[in-house]
Amino acid sequence: MAVSNGRPQVVLSAGGDGEVKEADLRVEGSNTIAITTDDFGTRVALHSIHAHPLNENQFCVAGRDEYICVYDRRITTPTAPPVLKYCPDNLKSSRPRANATSAVYSNNGDAIVASYSDDDIYLFDTSEPCQAPPAHRYTGHRNSATVKGVNVFGPHSEFVVSGSDCGNVFIWSRETEAVVRCFPADENGVVNVLEWHPHIPLLATSGLDNDVKIWIPSCEKVPKDEKLAETVETNFRERRNSSSDVIDFSDRRMIMMVWQHMRRMQRNRGGDDAGSRRRDDEDADLPLDDSSDDDAFGGAGVRHLPCTPQ
Repeated sequence: MAVSNGRPQVVLSAGGDGEVKEADLRVEGSNTIAITTDDFGTRVALHSIHAHPLNENQFCVAGRDEYICVYDRRITTPTAPPVLKYCPDNLKSSRPRANATSAVYSNNGDAIVASYSDDDIYLFDTSEPCQAPPAHRYTGHRNSATVKGVNVFGPHSEFVVSGSDCGNVFIWSRETEAVVRCFPADENGVVNVLEWHPHIPLLATSGLDNDVKIWIPSCEKVPKDEKLAETVETNFRERRNSSSDVIDFSDRRMIMMVWQHMRRMQRNRGGDDAGSRRRDDEDADLPLDDSSDDDAFGGAGVRHLPCTPQ
C-alpha cells in the first residue's frame, strides 16, 4: 500500500491481479480501480507501490516485469499507459524475464531505487530521461527466495538498504555503492521488509521469523568486517549456481514455506545446547553495531571493499 504526503486520506494498493486501487477513507465504500497494468494484453502482477513524496499525483509500481512504471493519477483511464518507464539495459532482453520485487522513491523524489529478483539493486535518476542507464548499482546481497523490499535511509537518502537470502541486512552508500554495514537480522534466513522511522534513526525489519525487530545504532563497539567478503562471495556463487533454474513467482510461496520448515527442523535437531542459538524476546532489539562473532560484521573498514568479488 502507499499513501502520499499531500493526500493522506487516500490509500493506494497494488496486488497480484495487476490492479492499482484507490480508497478514500473519507468516503464510505470508496474503492475504485485507478490503474490496470497491461503487457500486450496480459496483466502484470504487482509486488510494490510507492507514492512520490512531493508530487501527490505520481506513484511507481514494480512487479512481474522488468520495467518500473510511473503513473499519474490525473489520467483517469484505468488502462492508460505509464508516463515513465525505467529498466536497466542488461535486463530489457533477459530470458527468463526479470522481476522487480520492489521500487521506492528517495526522500525528495530525485531518484527511484529498484530491486530485482536474482539480480542487483539499481538507482534511477528521475531528473534524467527514463531511457538513461541507472545512475548506480548495488551488489553483494541475494534476492531470490522471496519477494524482497528495498528502501533508502537518511535525511537526504544517503544510504540504500535491503534484506538478503543470507539473513543479513545490507546498507550501501548511495554515491560510492560500497557496503558500509551488514548484519544478521533473521534466524530463519531471509529478511524481506525494512522500514525506517521518518524522523529518528530506528530500523524495523521482518522476514521469515515470527517477530518484527527494531534496531538502533550505537557506538559501544567498532563493528567487525572479516565476514563480509565471505558473505558477498557466497551470495554471488549461489546466484551463479542457480542462474539456470527457472522458478516462477507463483511457486515461491510454497518454496518459502518448505524452506522455513526445513530450517526450523534443522535448528531443533541441533538442540539448544548443541550450537544452535535462539534469541530471546529481549534480544530482538540488538544494536546495529553489536560486534559478537555471530551477530555482526561490517563497518567503516568495509566501505572500500569492491562490491563485486574479484
